Amino acid sequence: AAGKRWLPLAPSPLSRTEVGAARLGRFLYVVGGFAGPGGATTDQVARYDIDSDSWQLVAPLPVAVNHPGMVAHRGRLYVHGGYTADGLSAETDALQRYDPATGAWTTLAPSGPARAAAALVAVRGRLYAIGGAANGSPLRLVEVYEIAQDRWRGGRPMRIPREHLAAGAVGRRIFVLGGRANGQNLRAVERFGTRTGRWVKLPRLRVAR
Repeated sequence: AAGKRWLPLAPSPLSRTEVGAARLGRFLYVVGGFAGPGGATTDQVARYDIDSDSWQLVAPLPVAVNHPGMVAHRGRLYVHGGYTADGLSAETDALQRYDPATGAWTTLAPSGPARAAAALVAVRGRLYAIGGAANGSPLRLVEVYEIAQDRWRGGRPMRIPREHLAAGAVGRRIFVLGGRANGQNLRAVERFGTRTGRWVKLPRLRVAR
């Protein structure tokens, strides 16, 4: 960021799109997606080492998905939802966890409602699955996963339904930006307080995306 320029790095061992991705320590993990050249949904997981500028394939996903939500939290990776290998009409509610200490994936409690193209955010021992799409329709849905109990519960829905959204946590607040609904890109920005349980409307993005 200080150099204000982009640098080329080692290419990924797989050509694919609509993946999940997250950083854990010095590693970046890229999971699932549509693999080239045929566009089939893949279970492959690639790990990029920031220090050595190199890639390695690690254990594959138990459930192959594209358009998943993904986040790193307390030394582990979590992958939620997505479309399965059956294509864009087959959402899943699977929650999958990767532990780099053992190199193994574990399938956790399913969330119930199946969806894809949602956001997954971690705050203080909880995962928040936000928005997404099911049966071709955007969702306001928010579900909360209690990691210690391996249990899901309902959360306060967003004000605006959307899929393909961006989200991230700052402290105990979650920010949700942009996304898509009914084929239209959005400028909407909302903030959720995990303490208050309330959504707050924020100034919109300058460009819908």
